[in-house]
Amino acid sequence: MEFERKMSEQEIIFEEKKDIFRDIEKKGEEFKEQFEVLFEHAKKSMNIIVEGAKFEATYALSVDKKTREKTMKDVKEVREELWEEALKKANGDVNEAHNVYEKTCVFP
Repeated sequence: MEFERKMSEQEIIFEEKKDIFRDIEKKGEEFKEQFEVLFEHAKKSMNIIVEGAKFEATYALSVDKKTREKTMKDVKEVREELWEEALKKANGDVNEAHNVYEKTCVFP
């Protein structure tokens, strides 16, 4: 009897250890998935920055200063309007508004 009881305790301990390792592996997989999402977001953001810089450089080299200044003023006004609209759509949630604004401002 005593031997059987010890085996059961050992089996319980073994199962607990397996559960711990399963949990670690599960968390590892969750972290990998989160990393992939963050990586894709970072890659998308970097592409947007690079494309924007290319556009700005081309624009600055091709358009006179007075026209650029007027355009910058107009763009600022439009951005402020788009941000306000995004904030309304997101019911004041700044993070959600950022997502809405970002989607609205992406060049086709």
